[in-house]
Amino acid sequence: MPISKSDYTYLRSVVNGDVALDRENPSLFNRLFRWYETVGVRFYGDPDEDYEVFLDHLASDIGFGAA
Repeated sequence: MPISKSDYTYLRSVVNGDVALDRENPSLFNRLFRWYETVGVRFYGDPDEDYEVFLDHLASDIGFGAA
């Protein structure tokens, strides 16, 4: 995953819904979104659904289960 260890706390806030990554840090969001596409995550083409899929994968990858 293309992130640094220092990003984990920030990404936990994203998974919790405290930070809208696509609005507050679009460059990081785009980098991670492209990476997920590269590794085979299938998105739907609907921004809301895609963001939920993105968050599910992000939570799993950083070891933070989404509730």
